[in-house]
Amino acid sequence: MTTVDLRMRLKKTSFKNQTINDEVRKKERKKERKKEESFRNTDRKKEIERGKKDLIQAAHEDAKRLEDSKNATLCFEEQRAIEKVRQQVSRLVMDRALETLKNLLSLDVDFHEHIINYNIGLLKSMTISKI
Repeated sequence: MTTVDLRMRLKKTSFKNQTINDEVRKKERKKERKKEESFRNTDRKKEIERGKKDLIQAAHEDAKRLEDSKNATLCFEEQRAIEKVRQQVSRLVMDRALETLKNLLSLDVDFHEHIINYNIGLLKSMTISKI
């Protein structure tokens, strides 16, 4: 074999080695891209899970606030009903007291009128007997 043949052979071998190296690099890059894509997919999945958890937590908080608001409204309505009944009872008590006072005053007036008439009668009889 001549040096030219050796050189040619060396070039062919070198070219084959270069081609093999290029293919290996391509495969490695492809594997790296798959890994990166897998990591991105994993990150997306984690982000989606976090989003789900946040939404569930927000829904629970909203439900709690609604429950608290409902309870506060019920308590307010209960207090309002109690106050309304209290006012009605007070009004009834006041009406009955006023009626009782009016009855007593009318009895008292009748009684005083009776006494006054009696006294007038006494005075008349005294003045008539002195005449």
